[in-house]
Amino acid sequence: MDLAYDQGLVISALVRGYRITRRPRLLDLLQGATRIFELDVHDGGVREPLPPGSGVLYSELPGQSIPGILDGFMSSLLGLYDLSVETGDPAVGKLFRDGSEGLKTMLPAWDYRGRWSWYASREYLCPPAYHWLNRVLLEVLARLSSEPILAKYAEAWKTENLSPLGRAEIFLGFLITKNACRVRNAPGA
Repeated sequence: MDLAYDQGLVISALVRGYRITRRPRLLDLLQGATRIFELDVHDGGVREPLPPGSGVLYSELPGQSIPGILDGFMSSLLGLYDLSVETGDPAVGKLFRDGSEGLKTMLPAWDYRGRWSWYASREYLCPPAYHWLNRVLLEVLARLSSEPILAKYAEAWKTENLSPLGRAEIFLGFLITKNACRVRNAPGA
């Protein structure tokens, strides 16, 4: 189960449903939807506190090593943003800001040489589809949070910035790191 990711998507879907239909029942369903973001992973939530002043991470798979899966974390931030904008709830806004700060803090851990993104906690280089998703989500969050560092990474991760040699490096790096991950996680390994 992908907790932070799933929760973020459901929150966004319900907020959008409310915006279209104006049915109050949809907002009622969101009461308590952010509780999981307030609880640390050790208490059944998805919150991974970082050192003071560094924000938090919201874990897609609680119990995994930090920093975890980037797209799941960013999807959870989008859900929190949508709910914050729709309700004006300062507590939800704080959850979004805390997560945005955590994203800024941990982005270097997901960055491969200023050109590509890592999957999970540097398990392997992201396949192109995941990398594209990471870059687009980062670009959106940069606009929503007005954080220049997020925009800087989103720009650096554009595939059109890669030379043919850079593309070959990413492709070979992905093959090597992905297969090494398979070997590490093979039954009996």
